[in-house]
Amino acid sequence: MNFKVIEDSPILKADDIVTGVVTSIEDNGFAGKEAQVVIENFRSGELTIEGEIYLHGNSHKKLNEFVDTSFSSFPILMRGGEVVAKPGKQYFLLYIKDKQ
Repeated sequence: MNFKVIEDSPILKADDIVTGVVTSIEDNGFAGKEAQVVIENFRSGELTIEGEIYLHGNSHKKLNEFVDTSFSSFPILMRGGEVVAKPGKQYFLLYIKDKQ
């Protein structure tokens, strides 16, 4: 996946393109289990960037609280939130690991 840097940092400049690889996908499931996506192995030109972007679905906490107090078996049937990524419309935070 390609990302465009929007703010200068010590190692990247605004408008640089950073490419990452989706390394993990977990589908959402029953009992409120949220979907998860992890993006790692970033590169910008010849520069290797150690870090990750972690995306997850909504946890439906308010609905879970309501169901816990009202319907004892319903949470098992409730599916967790899906990951939604909208290119060009969302910002993603890349957590860069410090090379010590």
